[in-house]
Amino acid sequence: MGDEREEVQFLQKLLYDSNKINIRVPSTGNHFTPVLEQVIKDFQQQTFLDPDGIVGIETWRTLFADSPVHLVTLERGDRSMEVHQLQERLSRLKFYFGSFDGEFGRRTHTAVIAFQLDRNLAADGRVGPRTWDALSRPSLTQFTGQH
Repeated sequence: MGDEREEVQFLQKLLYDSNKINIRVPSTGNHFTPVLEQVIKDFQQQTFLDPDGIVGIETWRTLFADSPVHLVTLERGDRSMEVHQLQERLSRLKFYFGSFDGEFGRRTHTAVIAFQLDRNLAADGRVGPRTWDALSRPSLTQFTGQH
């Protein structure tokens, strides 16, 4: 917050070009404003990063790729915070109906396959780069509550 460097303009361009957020990125010149910080937080939330509003190495890497790049492939039997994040996102998208327990069990597997089929992905029940990318794309469901 408060930065006034050329990198701020470059950051705005990457955000503007991103397909991860459904809001207009304000032009703030070289100024890192509270509005820009909120846009960063929204981007971070959408791409499974800690939404702290700080543009560190993981945020830069994700912005350049315009996709989550820090996440491991998940499959049935896994237990982790990433599985918990997956369950939360699938729930918001109305594919997962259960507790967020961080266990990639039958319910999570079924939800992943349904999501993959809905997004025309290979429905293998594994969450790799393409599925993470699809999960990070905003959909009308997130904003209207419909599915």
